[in-house]
Amino acid sequence: MKGDQPTRWVKGQTKSAVAPPRGGGATAAALFLTQITVAIVNLPITILLARTLAPEGLGQYQLLNRSALIAISVACLGFPHAIAWASANAQTDLDRRSVVRTATISMLGAAALISVGAVIAVSTGLFGADPIVWWCFAGYAVTNVASANVVNFYRGVLDIRSIAAIRLSQAGLWLSSCLALAAFRQLSISTAAVAMVSAQVLSLSVGFLLLHRQDFLFGSVSKSNRMPIVRFSYKVFPGLAIREWSVHLDQIFIGFFLAAYDVGIYAVAASIALSLSLISAPLTNTVQPVMQRSVVDRKETAAKYFGASVIIIGIPASILAAVAGTLIPLVYGSSFQGSVAVAQVLCVSAIAAALGACGQGLLLGMGAPGRGSFAAILGFISSVVLWLVLIPLLGAMGAAWASVIGSTLTSVSIAYFVSRELGVGLGSFALLTLRNMPVATAAILRVACGLCQKGMRRSLSR
Repeated sequence: MKGDQPTRWVKGQTKSAVAPPRGGGATAAALFLTQITVAIVNLPITILLARTLAPEGLGQYQLLNRSALIAISVACLGFPHAIAWASANAQTDLDRRSVVRTATISMLGAAALISVGAVIAVSTGLFGADPIVWWCFAGYAVTNVASANVVNFYRGVLDIRSIAAIRLSQAGLWLSSCLALAAFRQLSISTAAVAMVSAQVLSLSVGFLLLHRQDFLFGSVSKSNRMPIVRFSYKVFPGLAIREWSVHLDQIFIGFFLAAYDVGIYAVAASIALSLSLISAPLTNTVQPVMQRSVVDRKETAAKYFGASVIIIGIPASILAAVAGTLIPLVYGSSFQGSVAVAQVLCVSAIAAALGACGQGLLLGMGAPGRGSFAAILGFISSVVLWLVLIPLLGAMGAAWASVIGSTLTSVSIAYFVSRELGVGLGSFALLTLRNMPVATAAILRVACGLCQKGMRRSLSR
């Protein structure tokens, strides 16, 4: 294989690609569906943990898990999205190997930062957790960052098969391990942590195997400066990190002000709302590479994705809020009845957060990550102030209302910056989004109908 030819991996062979991926709509739909499948596979795990650990145990687990996710958001330094941006712009295999080399170096830096955090957590006895459990969560954080770098490399080149192999291997082992542990009554905070890091190690191994087989891991690299990747990562880092903090820090604040039981009650409510973000997150990851490749009708493209966000998140959020009173006690157990009202408020926050996440993806695709970061900072500051005021007064419900206000402020700010990048006013962009909502609805229905038809044909063929 020539080192300066673009490649595509097909059925175990490395072949030259004479053109960039075609069928952008189909590729975007496939990328979205791959990521949403992974998200759905992960949903039963929270249910298993809640029914096994009860509110207090679940609260303890969530404090550790949220600490790991916050460490991930800091240690990645924005490199995963910068890697997606760089791999999308890479023209040759030499360039792509250079991107992979940069990604590998950033993994080592992330591992060092997370290790320092783990040492601090263990030495201070944070949250009263066993040191071995803390190191398991640290291992999960390290491998998560590394796997995210590999996935985002493939996201940039729109290699859906590789993304599916990496992500589904992690989700499959994670779910099957928890199911087996629950069946033998061995599911606990420590065993769940071991299963989680094992699944992430498998995912990372699959990713590196794919890179090696496709000749991206070793060999000559381009002499182009890596600084553009570093500069992009530092621009995107504040906004993405703060967006993650806005999602996860509420439970940490509750843990400092209230008991682990309250964290568990809030965690179940948050899991209901976060099940909606499991839809919006794949949409955001799909938006960036599609918008980055869009050279015409960028206004229409942006408006369609905003419209799709309203539909994809708004309808399920309304349904979840309506059935929460029946759903939560039925699925999680009667001990989580207190989560119902909190979940209904967080469903409102999920809609605003989905619009903000979509706008963030659009800004990344348009090469304006700094504006998204600024908007995220505004929303995060308001959320922190409100957490400090409302959690001591209203408990878990105060944290929920703080999230609603903060995510709304963030999404409005991001929508304003998107409209500025597109050269239109915020009001005009809102009207354009409303006009494109029927188009977005039709596109979603076409994909859904196509999937149903394929499923029926496969069933009949058997």
